[in-house]
Amino acid sequence: MAAAYKAGGGPRFTVRPFRAGDTPEARRIFSEGLLDLPWPAFRRALQSPAAPCLLLATGAAVYGAGWPLAWAALPVAALLALLYLACRLIYAGYVKQQLEGDMADIEGIYMGRPGSGFWVVEEEGGDGGLRGVVAAQKAEGQPGCCQLLRLSVDRRCRGLGLGCRLTRRVLEFARDSGYRECVLYTSTVQQPAIRLYLAQGFQVTRDDEPMPGLALLSWVTNIYVCELRLDFVIPTKGPQ
Repeated sequence: MAAAYKAGGGPRFTVRPFRAGDTPEARRIFSEGLLDLPWPAFRRALQSPAAPCLLLATGAAVYGAGWPLAWAALPVAALLALLYLACRLIYAGYVKQQLEGDMADIEGIYMGRPGSGFWVVEEEGGDGGLRGVVAAQKAEGQPGCCQLLRLSVDRRCRGLGLGCRLTRRVLEFARDSGYRECVLYTSTVQQPAIRLYLAQGFQVTRDDEPMPGLALLSWVTNIYVCELRLDFVIPTKGPQ
C-alpha cells in the first residue's frame, strides 16, 4: 500500500513497497547515506579522550628525541590522516558488506519473506526518482521483535521529514504484523538519526557496544554501536 504526502509547500512524496526496478537507486541512496559519515566520525574521534592523548604523546616523543618542532608535527599529521582513513574504512567496509549481502537481493530477502518488508519514498513529478529507503525484518534471536534497518534519505531531500515517515511506516508494519517490539542498531556518530528515533518513541538501551571485530578502533575513535528499542503497548480489554 502506498501513502502519499506533501513536505510543507514543496514536492509531493509517496511511500510505497519496493519494486524490482528500484534496486539501483535503493543501493545508491543507502551507500551515499553511510559514506557521508566519515567526516562526522573523524570530528567525533578528535573529541574522544584516547585520540588527543595519542597525538600529543606521539608529538612529544618525537620532539623529546631531539627532532625539530616542525618535524615533530609530521607524525602527528600522519596519525590524523590515518585516523580519518580509519573512519572512512569503517563505513566503506560496512557498505561493501551490505551491498554484497541483503542489498544485492532486496526482493528475495525482504519482499518474499513473512514479517519482512522494504519501502521506498518516491518523489512525484520531476524525474520521479527515489528519495529514501527503509527495511524491516525479524530480529535474529529475538522472538516477537522486529528490526528496523537500512534507513537512508537522499542527501538532496534531508530535513523534509522523509526519515520520520519511513520510520513510522516500519512501526505500522511491525504492529500490524503482530510484533511486540522494534529494535534498531546505529552508530553513535549518527546523532541526527538517533534524535529522530527518540522522537518516535524509541529508547536507547545500549550505546557502548564496540563495533564488531573493531574493539580497539571503537576505543580510539569513540565510535560505538547504539541499540534503540520501542515496546508496543497492547491495550488490554476491559470487562465485557
